[in-house]
Amino acid sequence: MAKKYYKYTHDMPEKLLAYFQKYFESRSSVASQIQKKGMPTFVKFARENNLSSRTLKKWATECDKSGNLKHPDFAEAYEECKAFISDIIEDGAITKVFDASFAKYLLEGRYRSKDRDYETIEESGIDINLSLKED
Repeated sequence: MAKKYYKYTHDMPEKLLAYFQKYFESRSSVASQIQKKGMPTFVKFARENNLSSRTLKKWATECDKSGNLKHPDFAEAYEECKAFISDIIEDGAITKVFDASFAKYLLEGRYRSKDRDYETIEESGIDINLSLKED
C-alpha cells in the first residue's frame, strides 16, 4: 500500500481550534452534544479532514534539524484542544454526564506520563530507582 503524504497548510491550527470550539458552542449543551455526536476527538477531526490522527500528532511534535518545532502554531492549537477535552471530561463528571469512575480513568490516561515507569529517589547521594509497574 502506498504511503499517503498529507501536506500541512497554515490554516490547520485555526481549523483544529474551530472544530473543538464549535463542537460545544454553548457550555449548557455539553450533555446533549455528547449524546448526539460523542466527544470531540483528534480522530474525528482527522477523519473529517481526510487526515490521520498520526499525521496530527506528527505536525504537533515534529522538529526541524535545529530542534525547533516545525509547526509551533499547530503544536499550540493541539495542546489547547487536549486541554479542552480534559475540561469537557471534568464538566461531564461534575454534571454526571459521565460516570465518575470513567471520567477518572480518562483523565488519568491524559495526565500520567507514558515514559515514567520508575521513580528516582536521591538519598544521601545514592540514586534509588523504585519500579512503579507490577510484574
